[in-house]
Amino acid sequence: AYPYWDKVLEELNLRPAPVASQGVLEKASGSGGGEGAEHKAMKALVLANPRLAGLRENDINGAIEHYLPSGDSVDVYFTSAQTIYAVEVKPAGAPEHDIARGLFQCVKYLAVLRARAAFENDNSHTVAFLALGGKLPAKLISLRNSLGVQVFEQLMQ
Repeated sequence: AYPYWDKVLEELNLRPAPVASQGVLEKASGSGGGEGAEHKAMKALVLANPRLAGLRENDINGAIEHYLPSGDSVDVYFTSAQTIYAVEVKPAGAPEHDIARGLFQCVKYLAVLRARAAFENDNSHTVAFLALGGKLPAKLISLRNSLGVQVFEQLMQ
């Protein structure tokens, strides 16, 4: 929102970060493809190894395909005594637009989980993040930052 970034970049002799094209966001707006073997394997890997996604393994319960009241299904869902974690998973071969969709899915999961917790008078902290088998494309860094989504990369490398 800062209106003078161009002047700051010029003063520091820097170039703007690459930005996802409108085409990527348009493609992300379409429906996702079917679930492939790599996606299933990655969900199982994250479920079996929560530490890969920055979680402690003590006192944590997990499940694959947890359904939300919105009708959405979270790829991997963990709960601990005070925190709920929704993990969207994208395999290493996921195209840029599918990763962009995953970032937006995290925003949606977080909103739905917070709304459900408020309705149920549940004081659990809610977290949603994206786990990638590969690396976050440079063009999506500004989108990640804008949406405030935490991303764990190269889990299948």
